[in-house]
Amino acid sequence: MLGLACLAVAGCAEPQRGGFSGAARSNIDPLDVLTPQGPADTSSLIRAPEVFAASGTVLWNGIRTTRGIWVAHQKADRSRRVRIVNSETGAEIDGILYRRDNSGSGDQVTLSSDAAAALAISAGTPTSVAIFGLRPTGATSVRQRRTVETRAEAELASHIARLDDNSLVQVVAAAMRGMGYATIFEPSLVNGALTGIRAYPRPDLGYDLPSIRVTVRPASADPMDGPEYTRLREILSQSGDLGAVISLNGFEGTLPSAPKSDFVHLELVDLEGLMNIWLTHYERLSDPDKALMPLRPVYFLAAGKQ
Repeated sequence: MLGLACLAVAGCAEPQRGGFSGAARSNIDPLDVLTPQGPADTSSLIRAPEVFAASGTVLWNGIRTTRGIWVAHQKADRSRRVRIVNSETGAEIDGILYRRDNSGSGDQVTLSSDAAAALAISAGTPTSVAIFGLRPTGATSVRQRRTVETRAEAELASHIARLDDNSLVQVVAAAMRGMGYATIFEPSLVNGALTGIRAYPRPDLGYDLPSIRVTVRPASADPMDGPEYTRLREILSQSGDLGAVISLNGFEGTLPSAPKSDFVHLELVDLEGLMNIWLTHYERLSDPDKALMPLRPVYFLAAGKQ
């Protein structure tokens, strides 16, 4: 048997931030539109508490989030693929783990609405969940797998950082299409950014979400500073759209805090976050979109039931 371990770029040399995980202001039960990514893939991936293990209580408020199976936990040191388990029912689903800002308020565990629905977690009901890292079955050691995964991540990061501005915009638009959105290009919301992207939920997928206005900053730009961040929030507060910023060099650590009365959601996506989005939704991309940044799987020999 062969177990999928990681993905690498084909033919290449070596705030809540990271994955379009923001909540839309729409109290709609997602059960009627859920398109889950599938049950836990126990044939090729197994729980690996030595990779990551955490638990906590989630209190989902019924607000629909952007598409995807994901969980955010403050113990996460990096984004990774995990198994999310409803500790009270045993239901489980595979998804992506993101870091949760320790300074934020609320519950220790944050789930996407798709994940909550897949785990049969009702709005307003505190529910205990467990989160486990995953590894392929087989005899390959954790260190060996991590060496290959680290090299693959470095190759992907290096490739994205070398993209010209037009290619970067095209990759971001393709990533949004992989998430189930239709995209159009529009003028950027702030001076100095590249062409903007407006992402609309595709009606054929049954989703009823606000559009996302994506601002793509040049790859060579410095980390986003406070004035630019504040201006973007002001624009979004007037339009009512969700917002996202792609800033490969990240964001200044002193971005101003939003007032409690501010309902604007602006997702901050750095280089690692864009990598996670591409890896997570790659298989959903069309062939032309895949060709913008093609990946190839790396396999490990699976021996025995480890």
